[in-house]
Amino acid sequence: MTCPSCGSQLPDGTDFCPNCGNVIPADSANAAPAFNPNDVVFSGANNDSYSSAPAKKNSSGAIIGIIVAVAVIAFIAVYFVLNGKYMGTYEIDSMIITYQGETMTLSGSDLGITGDEMKITVGLFNKVTVVSSGSKGTGKIKFSGDTVTLSDSEVSFKGKYDKDAKTISIPFSEFTKYLSSSDLSAEDQQTLDMLNMFDEITLVFKKK
Repeated sequence: MTCPSCGSQLPDGTDFCPNCGNVIPADSANAAPAFNPNDVVFSGANNDSYSSAPAKKNSSGAIIGIIVAVAVIAFIAVYFVLNGKYMGTYEIDSMIITYQGETMTLSGSDLGITGDEMKITVGLFNKVTVVSSGSKGTGKIKFSGDTVTLSDSEVSFKGKYDKDAKTISIPFSEFTKYLSSSDLSAEDQQTLDMLNMFDEITLVFKKK
């Protein structure tokens, strides 16, 4: 039994408390034990008599992660909407020749040129690879409306982009303006002189 005055534990049937001297009522044997703060053990989560409130999780890291993920997704979406449509391989399709007001179109097969021999490949982030007669060069390509510009650290070629036909048309003169006689063999110079007889020559590359 418990003393109702001081909370001391006493043998059942005790008439008075030896600790505080108070008389123990007859019905105190069945009474609930008095609260004694000294009996409570504060030992954290490992003791059922006391449990602390759950610690708040630090959510700032998760929020930053979500923001970064959304930004990356938005960047990729914008890039492919604005530039992804240009990506792919453009193989030689035809050559348009203008001479004395007359225009003639020769296909790649008429010229004996295949896509493997002359093509423009537009890759991720506007990187471009140009193959011409087996030689390969790399650089950047920029689409601005119907204007297209191919460039590297030394040269730059301008042409036209047709979004409906998915073609890139580049004047032949853009390729030859950087050439000099010292760069060409006698046979190549003779071929170039013949081509220069025409008013205009345009190479057309079609997306495959």
